[in-house]
Amino acid sequence: RDFATNAIEKTGGSTGGWDRGAYSQESFVGAGSLSTTVYRTNKYVLLGLSADGGDVGTSTIEYGIRQQSDGKLSIYENGVSKGTFGQYFVGDELTIERLEDGTVQYLRNGEVFYTSATLSDPSVALHADASFYQHGSRLGDTMLQSGEGPAELVTWEHDPDIAEIGAEMPVSVTYEDLNGDGAVDAILSAEDG
Repeated sequence: RDFATNAIEKTGGSTGGWDRGAYSQESFVGAGSLSTTVYRTNKYVLLGLSADGGDVGTSTIEYGIRQQSDGKLSIYENGVSKGTFGQYFVGDELTIERLEDGTVQYLRNGEVFYTSATLSDPSVALHADASFYQHGSRLGDTMLQSGEGPAELVTWEHDPDIAEIGAEMPVSVTYEDLNGDGAVDAILSAEDG
């Protein structure tokens, strides 16, 4: 899999509280989407879309996907649970999409698994917004897409206790002849921590 290039992680604050957050400098108006690649499945983190991303808590995230520490996905809108929707796995792509008419859909690996009952005003700019619960709660690559344009990595504004991990993951190298051609191949392995 690709290495994360804008991963962020909670490194301080309480060891169990929604007290650290981040939001994107970028936003979109009209149709658009937010997507992230799952980095780990044993920590709580809530990622969603908000008109105002300055609050570290969960109640101001208007449309959010919560990755739970038991490996299940929940939907939270303005701090209210909309239910739990099965398992998620490392490498899954989670997406929240606002359509032109304001309908908001939640997708896992390109498949819609929930449609919000609350329309979003397409004229309001939405930012990526995240809240972290435990130390080690981490988001992998996170991207915004405006309309039919390209998906682009967000630039995070975050609390001091949120570390930018980027591509700095522990990597080990081993060497062996993988295909029997007599040449030594390098094998790179990254730890998910």
